Amino acid sequence: FLALGTLEAGHVALLAVLLISSILNVAYLMPIPVRAFFSAPDGESAACEGPGREEFFIDHHHVFSMASLTLMAARAGFEVRQAERLREPSTKYTIWAFLEPSDSVRRA
Repeated sequence: FLALGTLEAGHVALLAVLLISSILNVAYLMPIPVRAFFSAPDGESAACEGPGREEFFIDHHHVFSMASLTLMAARAGFEVRQAERLREPSTKYTIWAFLEPSDSVRRA
């Protein structure tokens, strides 16, 4: 509609600016990488304090270690780009990670 309006108004230069802007936007937004965020209970850290920790309650069907997180990501076709352990204010141990598709997934 903008293009038709500029043509009807006789503003060919503005039409050129709109078209160039649209092409640049497509070129800029096309390669947006696919990323994933993952957060889970850190069973490895929680195990140091014993089996009564909240990370092992029925609410948590899975707990992870850094090794199991990396393995899970690889089997799903992702690579771990950044991962950290933290202890939340509630004292719960958590592992979080940013994942990106592995090179083999990107080529497919």
